[in-house]
Amino acid sequence: MVSITIVTWNSAHYLAECFAALSSQDYRDLEVVIVDNASEDGTRALLREVETKWRVIYNEKNVGFAAGQNQAIRASRSNYVLCLNPDVMLSPNFVSKLVAESEGHFDAGVFCGKLLRWDPTALKGHGFQPCRPTPQSTPLGAEGEVPQGLKPASLTNLNDTPEGVPLQGHMLQKPSRTEAEPHKTSVIDSTGIYFTPNMRHLDRGAEEIDRGQYDRPQYVFGASGAAAFFRRSFIDDVSVEGEFFDEEFFAFREDADLAWRAQLMGWKCLYVPNAVAWHVRRVTPERRKDLPLIINWHSAKNRFLMRGKNASGWLCWRLFLPVASRDLMTFGYAVVRDRRLWSAVTYWWKARDSIRRKRAIIQSRRRVSDRDLLWWFSNTPRAIDTE
Repeated sequence: MVSITIVTWNSAHYLAECFAALSSQDYRDLEVVIVDNASEDGTRALLREVETKWRVIYNEKNVGFAAGQNQAIRASRSNYVLCLNPDVMLSPNFVSKLVAESEGHFDAGVFCGKLLRWDPTALKGHGFQPCRPTPQSTPLGAEGEVPQGLKPASLTNLNDTPEGVPLQGHMLQKPSRTEAEPHKTSVIDSTGIYFTPNMRHLDRGAEEIDRGQYDRPQYVFGASGAAAFFRRSFIDDVSVEGEFFDEEFFAFREDADLAWRAQLMGWKCLYVPNAVAWHVRRVTPERRKDLPLIINWHSAKNRFLMRGKNASGWLCWRLFLPVASRDLMTFGYAVVRDRRLWSAVTYWWKARDSIRRKRAIIQSRRRVSDRDLLWWFSNTPRAIDTE
């Protein structure tokens, strides 16, 4: 059995397609556990319609994504858990592909698929435009380089024929998936997460056009929290003080924190490219200035909580210059541009006792050396082929 855990908060806009995709899974031994964090937009009315087949838990207040997911995981019963965002639409074989790979890779506790961008506005005639070309990089074990500067192919107009030539007798090209379903784009959202030398985490392949450059199963640093598949044994092993996701994070960066903790404890994350889903990405580095204060506040706060628990003194020393440079930019922004973020970048001092306590637990259970971990911190995404 696989448990799918979802946390909703004012998610009504996406639930119909998310739920339809769950009901279409070819892997039938599923249980779905949904925790609603006091939604006020009609989400609860939609949830009442699925109460007869899925378990729905209603919270009286918004306890955050991390606590909501922990709550759903504790209520689940299976050996596998798929933590899923409500703004993710799965392909029909998404779960079955991940289950199949998990049975052949027992060294991995985490699995992630290929996430592409789901663009609901495309249904209204507003297309999604990627903003990042394919970077020049070669994953470990790969031969050759990924093509650069790829652009989306123009859509074929099936109504057009050469002037003066009748349509009859000409073979029409079958429309591609993105033509037939424009909200399912070919823009990559995530093929796993990676860390840069300044201890910033990013989504591998984000904003690139999917041309097959990430079509090999590979071990990556971690999985995006939008759709991450876990073994129950992994959940039990890496939880700290009964919490799988650190609830002090509330929301944002909790997936990166978990990935770092998992690497320290010797667990691998396997990227499975033929498990495909579509995700509405609202938080990206390029859009940071336009995001609500609450998102930027937790994001700034959590970068220091994550580092305080997981980074050793040796790792900080080796990466001192890039880390210090980014920290100066963060503190400078809070002082000069938006003083509302000052309480976020100094929150670590208020939380120092809990950081120290959790850090001691994590570091006492680590199985990987800093020298091995350092390899993952790179300006270009790193991955290890499975063969």
